[in-house]
Amino acid sequence: MSSGSSEVHVNLRADGTVERTPILTGQHTTLVVHRPKVYTSEPAWTSYMPASVLLLPRVGPHHPWAALVAWLRHGQQHLEHGGLIVGHREAGEPEDFGELRARAVLHFLRDEQQAWVELAAAHGRVQDSQSYLDYLHRVGGWPTEVPAISDVADAATARAVEAFQRTYNLAFRADIFEDGIIGEQTLGALFEVAKTEFVHWLERNETSLDSLQFYDASEVMRADPGYDGRRWAQLLAIPFADRYELAREPAGAGLYPIARMLKLPVAEAHAPAYHVLEIRLLDEWGQPLVRQAYELSVAGETRFGETDDQGLLAEPYMPPGTVTLRLADGAPVLFHDLYQIRDVCSQNDDDDDLLDLEAAHDEHMADDVEGGEDLEDVPDDEQVDEDDDVWGSLAEDEEHAP
Repeated sequence: MSSGSSEVHVNLRADGTVERTPILTGQHTTLVVHRPKVYTSEPAWTSYMPASVLLLPRVGPHHPWAALVAWLRHGQQHLEHGGLIVGHREAGEPEDFGELRARAVLHFLRDEQQAWVELAAAHGRVQDSQSYLDYLHRVGGWPTEVPAISDVADAATARAVEAFQRTYNLAFRADIFEDGIIGEQTLGALFEVAKTEFVHWLERNETSLDSLQFYDASEVMRADPGYDGRRWAQLLAIPFADRYELAREPAGAGLYPIARMLKLPVAEAHAPAYHVLEIRLLDEWGQPLVRQAYELSVAGETRFGETDDQGLLAEPYMPPGTVTLRLADGAPVLFHDLYQIRDVCSQNDDDDDLLDLEAAHDEHMADDVEGGEDLEDVPDDEQVDEDDDVWGSLAEDEEHAP
């Protein structure tokens, strides 16, 4: 009888069985079981606020779109893998929260806006909108600051919502109610803004939804709290050849005890560069052009909007490039800046780098004074002639512009 030892490697199948393997008696045998591999997102990237079912970006180091991008890129690189969205919940949460979380992500990816809005209207919370509006303010430059995430629709929240509605109407040329209420119209606008940013993430990482294949016809699965106990949406990439019994109860019993979870490379997903363009519009007398309609073009993208009560134009999520500004009614503005082509400044740049026509105006007026010319002393007809010459020159330049 042999008294030696041996090591035998076997593969655990997705159904929980192993292939038939001969083992010698009369010796010590070490059986090494290799579980099938499943790639997964980490909880930190797709975690939820208490009692929330909507996955939206919020201020913090972990961005949910990074996890989605990493998942989609894995699918592009491994066509033999299929995707699965799993919704998790804590033990004390309602049983349907896991599936609601998974389905909300699925609706978002498939651009099913109405289904997402209905789910958000039925199960969303004020804190979801509060945290996202504050994120838009801090990251995208929207005038939607929320002082505190309280899950209470207080006056500060109403002001932030109304500012969002107004900015959305201008930026997206829409006409939703500007009433400070988070209704279905506003939820639809939140969806559209979030999806626009998500598309920027996809473009930045050279990926798309085209390669997304689902491992199972159900596409989503809820997990029993016993397998994790945390509230998050898990993005799985599973080889099609490994057939797990996803319907086994408790939910996840056919997958989690068997599969070996490997992390998706979320760190390799790069965030797009966010740019905020700020311009203060003044007339020739140095007065702000309040509520002035404008057309702004940059890198092939055209925006329409209106200045605020201080004559400030602020456009969030601008692509990097050069800008051309036109006023809707030809109102007088600093002549030498009206059709000037400018670089878009990143929101991370110093404030001194922001495009501010007020400083240019002060310099312009100082040059006039140094030259001994007082605009108030110029006869009206001469001033009109001078203005006509300048506007005529601008129009000629625009006509010959490429």
